[in-house]
Parts: sequence; C-alpha cells; structure tokens
Amino acid sequence: AINNESVVESLLMRVNKDNINKLNDYKIDFIVDAIDDVPAKVELAKFASEKNIPIIVSLGMANRFDPSQVQIIRLDKTTDDPLAKKFRYEIKNAGVDTKTIMAVCSKETPIKDGTNLNSIMTVPSAAGLNIALYVLKYFMKGGN
Repeated sequence: AINNESVVESLLMRVNKDNINKLNDYKIDFIVDAIDDVPAKVELAKFASEKNIPIIVSLGMANRFDPSQVQIIRLDKTTDDPLAKKFRYEIKNAGVDTKTIMAVCSKETPIKDGTNLNSIMTVPSAAGLNIALYVLKYFMKGGN
C-alpha cells in the first residue's frame, strides 16, 4: 500500500531439492527464510547463492525469552544456537560460504528443558521485526 511499485510474492510450497527450481519462474530481489527444516533452509540458501540473491535466514528462537537479545549477524558469527550450528555445518558441506549469509538469531542461551521447543511470541516477533528492518534498509540503500 505504501509503494505500488513493490511486489511481494508468497509461495505456499514445502521447499526441497525437487521443487526449488520453481523459484526460477520469479524475479527475486531478496529472500527471507523463516523455515524450520534444515534441508529446506540449505536448498534455499544454495539457490540464493547460485543466483546471487541476497538472503537473510531466521534461526532458533525456541526456548528463549528475551526479545532484546535478538540480533542480525553473519551466519559464521552465530553462537549458542543449535539450529545455526546444524545449518552452518550443512551449508558448508553444500559449498556455500557462511560469510555470505545474514542471519537473525538470539544472543540468549536457550533454556534447555529436554526435547521440547517452546516459544513465547515476543522472541519470534522480534526476529520478524528485525528481518523487516534489515530488508527495508537494504532497499533504502539501493540494494547494496
């Protein structure tokens, strides 16, 4: 509504290696990844890397409670995040440089309570707001 020249496409699909090329049907200026599935995150990041499309990935927000600890950082600089650790490992194995991927993550050490992944709305919301700000700043600077 603010900018009638902008187009946001939302695709309802489970990203995997068999359908990732469907994204070739679109002109993509930026990718926001909020997928919780590591193989899908890897496929999307590989696609972005191969097509030279900027990407920001959302990492683990579960078992954290302080929204002020959410930050944007390069993937290679993430710590205390089990999802980031697994993603970094897999993305390196896929041949993608972790220094080329921006991530939103929490500096807060997750509270471990066994196998449950719990969230309260403030932390994932803070992640979403940080991503939105990052993307807006990217385009306000001319996409650099």
